[in-house]
Amino acid sequence: MIYTITLNPSVDYYIYLDDLKKGLINRISKYQFIAAGKGINASRMLSKSNIKSICIFPKGGFSGDFLLDELKNDTNIECRTVSINQPNRINVKIRHDMETDLNLEGPTLDETAQKQLLKLVSDVKTNDTVVISGSIQRGLFPLVKQISDFVNKQKGKLVLDIPNLSLGQIIECQPFMIKPNLEELQFMLCKNNELSDLLQDIKSRIIQQGVKSLFISLGSKGAYYIDENVQYSISPPKVKVVNTVAAGDSLLAETVGSLQLGKSLKESLKLGVAAGTAAVMVEYLPEVEDIQRIYEKVNIEEIQ
Repeated sequence: MIYTITLNPSVDYYIYLDDLKKGLINRISKYQFIAAGKGINASRMLSKSNIKSICIFPKGGFSGDFLLDELKNDTNIECRTVSINQPNRINVKIRHDMETDLNLEGPTLDETAQKQLLKLVSDVKTNDTVVISGSIQRGLFPLVKQISDFVNKQKGKLVLDIPNLSLGQIIECQPFMIKPNLEELQFMLCKNNELSDLLQDIKSRIIQQGVKSLFISLGSKGAYYIDENVQYSISPPKVKVVNTVAAGDSLLAETVGSLQLGKSLKESLKLGVAAGTAAVMVEYLPEVEDIQRIYEKVNIEEIQ
């Protein structure tokens, strides 16, 4: 089973404008509300590939009701929620001639909510995959550490995609995989070098410290995978970009979903990059047919 944990979910409010005039009333050509947050995006992408997941998140207020209503009828997603006394955040996504996002910090989780959330993963078993993703609110690293310790004790596969954790905190969690983008990796290592100049640091400061693998997303350049034994460069075809939100979540979901189904590492990585690439071509999450078309054009090369 795959578990996704979104500690700071959101309702994403998309506003589409033909023209943007500052200081004046603007007429919106289209709008939509989407249940989101990186873990929720991952569960929804898994569902499109007919892979079941348990989707865990705190739920509060009218926005929390919307999140649950959007997900509860999906037979591939089992929602497990913790009630909180503040509404979940609403992020505004303005789409005009470029992507402009207004993201809130989100509600805090009190001690009671944290304990309840920890109980929601108490049935994790050996070889289950637990994905914790999205920026976390201040003060929640101890909860992430508790979940990580439990998953590792159960011999599950812990996957972290939390951009505001320090390298030291990530190492404390001993994950099976992390998925930074290049900017996040540079932040972790306190260096602004290109990826080729960071590989030795990755080996000595991350992998040799207990992080088993990194899947580094590189935007239009694809991704790079590295573990103790192998390195792969994965390159997608060039495509027209419509929306980059959830592309990294699609990449990660399709990769861990394929691995959970027993597919090879190479095939899983190719499918992941295909999903991430297909995701930028649509407004929100690609279909399986789109992923398969891209998959045939993805190149994967082992780096010696």
